[in-house]
Amino acid sequence: VNKGYRLGQLNRSEEAIQLYDEVVRRFGEAAEPALREQVATALVNKGYRLGQLNRSEEAIQLYDEVVRRFGEAAEPALREAVSRALNGVANNLLRRAKHTWGQGDEASARHQLLEAQAKALQALEYRANNAYAFGTRGYIAFLLGDREEAQASLARGIALGGEELRRAVLADAGVYPVAQDQEFRAFFDSIPGAPPT
Repeated sequence: VNKGYRLGQLNRSEEAIQLYDEVVRRFGEAAEPALREQVATALVNKGYRLGQLNRSEEAIQLYDEVVRRFGEAAEPALREAVSRALNGVANNLLRRAKHTWGQGDEASARHQLLEAQAKALQALEYRANNAYAFGTRGYIAFLLGDREEAQASLARGIALGGEELRRAVLADAGVYPVAQDQEFRAFFDSIPGAPPT
């Protein structure tokens, strides 16, 4: 799992995916909590890599598998993995919505944003201090025109995730840019605790 993570950082996503598949192949049916946690992490990390490769449908299916396999687990590490998976679904739906919006179909994009928002909220049910889910929720709220919710969620995300969260949210804003993204950057910079971009 760690090697896969490092390969991903080196933009060697296909190799990382192969390693994650090997973890699941070897340990996917293990009952030991430590191995279940590694399997969940491998699946979530693979989903992230698939999303980075613009393979959103595969990523969403994989994240859904994490929720199916571990959604009832009580262990904190598995609940965190499920939270990350749900936020991964939200992010992929968000990207899809922005792409749809950029093609001129605002009505469909808004529907997709609402679906993404529901997944981000569900992620927070599994882990109430998931900074990235707050960031996703805030960005979606902004795109939907709810500035009050956007500010509250983004401020909470910044308080939990700091500079790393800020970079992640701005990176999301850079994917399939829409007209609102320029305004969003200024809005985001105005939130207390958000370092200027």
